[in-house]
Amino acid sequence: MGVKDYARSILSLNPWGVLQSAKAAALQRRLTASREAAFRAYQAAHPSARLQIGTGTNPLPGWFNTDLMTADGIFFVDAREPLPFPSRCFEYVFSEHLLEHVNWEDGCRFLAECYRVLKPGGTLRVATPNLRFLVDLCAAEKTELQERYIRWSIDRFVPDRGPNLEGFVVNNFFYSWGHRFVYDPDTLARAFEQAGFQAQRECRVGESGDANLHGLEAHGRHIPSEYNELETLIIEGVRLN
Repeated sequence: MGVKDYARSILSLNPWGVLQSAKAAALQRRLTASREAAFRAYQAAHPSARLQIGTGTNPLPGWFNTDLMTADGIFFVDAREPLPFPSRCFEYVFSEHLLEHVNWEDGCRFLAECYRVLKPGGTLRVATPNLRFLVDLCAAEKTELQERYIRWSIDRFVPDRGPNLEGFVVNNFFYSWGHRFVYDPDTLARAFEQAGFQAQRECRVGESGDANLHGLEAHGRHIPSEYNELETLIIEGVRLN
């Protein structure tokens, strides 16, 4: 079994990387050494360094791609821990569908760590499910898109639950996929402010006022793009100093 396969097997048993056994500790040292060597090479080749955390199946060319699950060109980082990078070393940090998988306290620490590793003028872009879209699904009057989303979600995720009731959709969204905290725009903005970001902007999927941040999101490859846009909240925060 190769190191990457073994990493997958260990982390699948304990997906937040609480590595306790002697073999797992040795593996973590190997993953750390591999990441550190790769990052030194990446920095030498990329004066404008860019970090993706929670890469999944979406490695971005020209970015230093990280995740709990390692693969070729994707290096181990646990978002609940201090980021293993120097302060003020990245121009951009990007995370998609990661923040909702940690609780509020860990999420705030994660955002503060993103702030720390950004250079002055650097930007953090976070894409995460939007609590407001879930609340709106429960309104008495629904749009045609919302009605279709509810039917699609019931059929795909909870088909044994009977009628197209939004309560099943909302509960499934909260309790499936390891979600721990779902943000609305105000809550995410507050978390960005607490982390130190002095300027923020809300963006649509795939769009940004910065051309370097266009077209980064990949969740729309896994669900219909119109539903991804309905679900998703994106905020960019800029470190000004």
